[in-house]
Amino acid sequence: AAAPCTPGLWRTKSPLRGTFSLSPSFETYLRGEISTYSDSTLDLYGRFIVAHLQAGKNLTEEIMTNTALAYGYESLRQAEAVL
Repeated sequence: AAAPCTPGLWRTKSPLRGTFSLSPSFETYLRGEISTYSDSTLDLYGRFIVAHLQAGKNLTEEIMTNTALAYGYESLRQAEAVL
């Protein structure tokens, strides 16, 4: 998971599980998002996740890397160093 290698960035994210805080959890967000997907989209998403697991890829780290790049950082490590 990305949490151990990017504690600064991870700290800025919503909690993983439901809490009573004002910030919705990632779990709550994902449940709401996935509930809008069609069966065919869910099938494709499931295949995508399985392919990532089989290839040994870390989807969370990929998302965080792409987010860091989109914000103009040269890498996830650079963003982590700044934050």
